[in-house]
Amino acid sequence: MKRWQLAVVAIAAISACTEQQVTRPPVGRPTALVLDGAHNGDPEFFFLPPLVPDPSTDPNFDPAKFDATLAPTVEVCRLTGDPRSGPVFCVANAALVFGPVNAILDLTSQQYRVNWDTKSPTLLDPSQFYRIRVRGAAGKSVLGSLDVDPVDQGIKNLRSGDVVQFPDGRTLPIKFRIEQGERCTFNADCVTQVVGAGGAIIITSEAGGGVTGGAVAIPPDALDPGEEITVTISRLDRQPCLPQIDIAQFEGCFQFTADPPLSARTHNPGRFNTDVVVAICVELPLTITQAQEGLLQLHAFDAAQGVRALPNASAAFLPCEPNRFPFPPGGLGARPGWRGILDRVAAFAVPQPAYASMVHLGVGGSSCCFSDIGWALPAKMAVLAGDDQLAALGDAVATPPALLVTDANNAPVAGATVHFRIPSTGAGSVTPTQVVTGADGVARVDSWVLAAGTNSLEAFATGIGPTPTFPIVSGPLSEGVVTFTAAGVPPGTILVRPSSGGVTTQSGNSNVSLPLTQPSGLSMQSGTGIQLEFFPAVTVIWSSSDPTGTNASVNTTGLVAVAQENDDPTTAHEVVFSALAGDVVGSIKLNSFGFDHFRRFTTLVWRPVAGAATYDVEVDFGNGCTPDTAVCDSWTQQVSQTTSNLRFLFEFVGAQPGRWRVVPRNAAGAAMTPSEFVYFRYVI
Repeated sequence: MKRWQLAVVAIAAISACTEQQVTRPPVGRPTALVLDGAHNGDPEFFFLPPLVPDPSTDPNFDPAKFDATLAPTVEVCRLTGDPRSGPVFCVANAALVFGPVNAILDLTSQQYRVNWDTKSPTLLDPSQFYRIRVRGAAGKSVLGSLDVDPVDQGIKNLRSGDVVQFPDGRTLPIKFRIEQGERCTFNADCVTQVVGAGGAIIITSEAGGGVTGGAVAIPPDALDPGEEITVTISRLDRQPCLPQIDIAQFEGCFQFTADPPLSARTHNPGRFNTDVVVAICVELPLTITQAQEGLLQLHAFDAAQGVRALPNASAAFLPCEPNRFPFPPGGLGARPGWRGILDRVAAFAVPQPAYASMVHLGVGGSSCCFSDIGWALPAKMAVLAGDDQLAALGDAVATPPALLVTDANNAPVAGATVHFRIPSTGAGSVTPTQVVTGADGVARVDSWVLAAGTNSLEAFATGIGPTPTFPIVSGPLSEGVVTFTAAGVPPGTILVRPSSGGVTTQSGNSNVSLPLTQPSGLSMQSGTGIQLEFFPAVTVIWSSSDPTGTNASVNTTGLVAVAQENDDPTTAHEVVFSALAGDVVGSIKLNSFGFDHFRRFTTLVWRPVAGAATYDVEVDFGNGCTPDTAVCDSWTQQVSQTTSNLRFLFEFVGAQPGRWRVVPRNAAGAAMTPSEFVYFRYVI
């Protein structure tokens, strides 16, 4: 049992998400320190006698800079253990032992003071240890702290061995000084600390709350011998935290600065000699799933370099309090509510590249420099709907273009910003031009109106590309772009679209516009179907040059069914389909060795292959061919392209035979059995 006294104890080791600002990596037994301007802490804050020796001779002390305009507070909490034995922190969810109490200004002595009655309202337990914390303003950052041990009739400074007696057997006078220029006074989570060439580990004042905190680990070789800087880490409350970035950002953002700035360094100006590790202890939002927790990555922003991703680095030096909040009903298998508590603490005990063992997630990143640091979820985007459409000129497309934003595990990402624009060479209009994804990860415009000329719509986002690498490597974030295309169709047009029934079902939005006055070639495999439509919708009479349907047929609605593909280079299977709409007649040729339209637009249609995710389309043109056949001496490839659709539109190269086939590929990208070649011929 300890005697009834108070002993000052300040610890250099890192406590679990505590407010202590550590001046060096913890090695061996913790060293007793006082965290203020005379002891490598905030250079503008000083504890005063009788708690510590007179600091007026310290180089940081400036007698002309006392700040008498503040309203600081003092509070005392109970610690989880003996700070001399290892890292400790204030007991979670426990009421304060004392305060917060507003300090009294003593202008004559240029100090603030509070008298702590150690026997009221809470009687101290002599078997416990306590921490005194001074804040620059109510609810703001802790500017300095010291740990006390109750001893008989006073306090004992463990560094000097001096004993300070209570004046009346129970009251401890707490005196301190705050100087002008103190940067953390009105910030809710902040730290300012002097760092020399020996390096330091610095943690913001409120990290002991287990909800949020910022930290940096500066290795001993990051600064030159004899070099000294004052590091400030302060919370940023703006939302979104990082400008010029469109991936989903979350609360918990800090500004890291140095004074003098790193740009003033004579060696390696603008950066440290060795990269430092910045870290943030964050509270997980409800939109983050367990699978996404390991995908979170720190990003940095400054005016000179813009936004850049930081390589993952261990955040173990910011071990956010592992037991601050109880597990929810159901035990470790149940996910807690708004606190976002990690219920897999044991799993995080295994060393991982960027995450520490904690209740709240610790995200770490390696950085050359200081800047604004926030955390975000890297993402990718892909077309969900609305590509390759048709609409009348001046009308909106039937399906508003939509993108799906997902993470590395293909799960939807909420909170990502996607921008939409009409290219400078394009036409038409889009509304709105910016969409934030919801819980489903979808960004969808309200309207895309087509106009004469090229109709394309670009969706773009900084840091969200079609095919990113996870995790994002270090460096500036680029602008990813996905393009939608559409055709503005004038009246009197036949549309060719894959059939939704009949012979086969085609996948995707695969529309091709074919004006009635301009024939177009169709080259299709047997067993496929395609729907012919007149635009705008009017009564159309369809007819075929193959009324018996030996090679292909068309019904009254314009549905074409192919019975015989043109897989023999010596025999043509030509069928002509015609549409009569009033006085307007149009025609389309199928599987012909005698396509006679220019430009040589050709539509290929093939059967779906079970297990295929994509198709490689190969188109060849013939050389030295026998007249009226597709028997040629050699073939030269014109087209080699991959698509997930079951049709492909292209413009053939010349007046000569051609052939095509598709090579299916499974989801892993492995080639499957190629189709047979299908032949055609252009005569002009």
